[in-house]
Amino acid sequence: MKIFAPAKINLFLEVISKRGDGYHNIETLIAPVTLFDEIEVFLEGKNIEVICDLKALSGAQNLVYKSAFFLKSLFPSKIKGLKVFIKKNIPVAAGLGGGSSDCAALMKLLNTECGLGLSNGKLKKIGAKFGADIPFFVDTESAVCHGKGDILKPFKINVKMHFLLVNPNVTLSTAESYANLKTFLTADNKSINILLRSLKNNDIENSAKNMFNRLQGFCEKKIPFVTEIINVLYKNSALKAMVSGSGPTVFGLYRTASDAQRAKKSILEHYGSKISIFIVESF
Repeated sequence: MKIFAPAKINLFLEVISKRGDGYHNIETLIAPVTLFDEIEVFLEGKNIEVICDLKALSGAQNLVYKSAFFLKSLFPSKIKGLKVFIKKNIPVAAGLGGGSSDCAALMKLLNTECGLGLSNGKLKKIGAKFGADIPFFVDTESAVCHGKGDILKPFKINVKMHFLLVNPNVTLSTAESYANLKTFLTADNKSINILLRSLKNNDIENSAKNMFNRLQGFCEKKIPFVTEIINVLYKNSALKAMVSGSGPTVFGLYRTASDAQRAKKSILEHYGSKISIFIVESF
């Protein structure tokens, strides 16, 4: 069986407060986008094996392995063994949620193919044990997320959005971003409401103006190349250029796919192999 796990971008991300469990309370609007990891699953044998084309992501440390092992422990008579092959198209540790998406996709497949009978709500609770973004990928629809990111309210985006994702080919730890956040926190929390109204009203200009990411300050400080990428996207007609999640991937928002394609060509001519770059749409 072959399944596809999409990336996500955060169109808004405010950090509200530190939690007692080590996480932070956040408010974020997440949208899935058309960049996918490819996962092949074989339900065979007695053990769990996870093999990734990025060797460092193979084995027991992968979230796919951890979630599969957990579900096997809950349903030993229904899940005997499986072999999973992952082809990574989504950059790793990049603010795009690739690992969480892979995990959710595998959990949903096992639930269906092995007859586990778990509701989406139960899958989200299990997923939250392994990562804050995993509950979002269970439904894979745009949503406003609260708590540590695991309390979701679906939100339909009426604006057709085209994005250019630019990754500087370096990684950034989400934990490190949050650990260094205090320097960038203010008493004046940004409001998501204007953005949500603009998206509902199909107003792409005001939507762009009100996109925001509290984690961007540390990302730019840690990786100055991110600031350069943001500036280059604006020079290439982006309505908005912003870090997704904890970064370091930057997205540029464009009115049309043609605008994004022209920007991609220009930016590739400038940076070449220093970056990874993708044209995607929200869905």
